[in-house]
Amino acid sequence: MNRRSFAQYVGGAAMISAMTGARSSCAATPKQRISLFRLEYLYLTHERQRIAVHDFLASQAALLRRYASELGMFTAITGPRVPATLILSGFTSFDDMETSDAMIRRDAGFRHALEAMEKAAGQPYDRTTMLLRPAALPSELSHSIAVSQELRLFELRIYHSPSEPQLQSLHEQLARPRCGIFARAGIQPLLQADAVAGPSLPNLAYLIPFAGLAERDKAWTMAAADTKWNAAHESAEPRNQVVTDISLLRPTSFSPMQ
Repeated sequence: MNRRSFAQYVGGAAMISAMTGARSSCAATPKQRISLFRLEYLYLTHERQRIAVHDFLASQAALLRRYASELGMFTAITGPRVPATLILSGFTSFDDMETSDAMIRRDAGFRHALEAMEKAAGQPYDRTTMLLRPAALPSELSHSIAVSQELRLFELRIYHSPSEPQLQSLHEQLARPRCGIFARAGIQPLLQADAVAGPSLPNLAYLIPFAGLAERDKAWTMAAADTKWNAAHESAEPRNQVVTDISLLRPTSFSPMQ
């Protein structure tokens, strides 16, 4: 990884700015709503790298939080690629994201810490970025993104669809029959969002908090046992079947989102 790739975050993405005046389900303040989330994957290759990235993010957490409406920093304990660190940042607009990034890059402490991290990390590591547009959640699934301190596990589910019409069909399937199933099972997504930039488009992302692994397993077992669950599966058209990536995340000790 080079300094420009991390400090600049999403250079060259101005083309999607017109797409971010979108639906939102998570309030940043009583007067503002988040219209854009950025999800960054840092794929690590060895322990020295993991420590360097961890220490860097810990030292810069307060600065990053100052310029993001929401901020979560997580360690992936399972997923398509581990080990990995994930950073979820929320912004009121694309312009807000670009302005925030510019302010961060100007900070002398950030630049110094970044140089030290790159030196300590050694070889570069892979990094993938997704930009997400929040979608409206059914009222019974709406949930503040500022979760209880007792919630220490997050499940990230990304549904990859072959086409936009199939993604819309997936939206309808999840919104109608499954919202009640989720509510009865105690599955309360913090975020439902469509990716507007990133790999494997189109896709739909869910972020779901749980108190722990046992609570997560219990919730999904209850959902699968719901009499309406199989009916929802059977009513889905075969062409709407998608590939689902599932990651289980632990918030770092310094993550504002716990």
